Amino acid sequence: LKSRDLQKLSISSDNMQHAYWELKREMSNLHLVTQVQAELLRKLKTSTAIKKAWSQNRAMRSTAPVLGTHGVKDK
Repeated sequence: LKSRDLQKLSISSDNMQHAYWELKREMSNLHLVTQVQAELLRKLKTSTAIKKAWSQNRAMRSTAPVLGTHGVKDK
C-alpha cells in the first residue's frame, strides 16, 4: 500500500472510532431518558389511580343513605 492509502485508512479508522464513541454516548443518553420516562409513567399511573379511587369513594359517600344512630336509615 502507498503512503497516501495508509493515511486514508488511518483517517477512516479515526472517523469510525469517533462515530462509535458518539453512538455509544447517544445510546447511553437514550437509556437514561427511557428510565426517567418509565419512572414518570409509574408516578402518573399511581397518581391517576389514587385520584380515581378517591373520586369513586367520594361519589359513593355522597350517594350512600344516611344511617341514624341505630344503624337504621333516617326518614
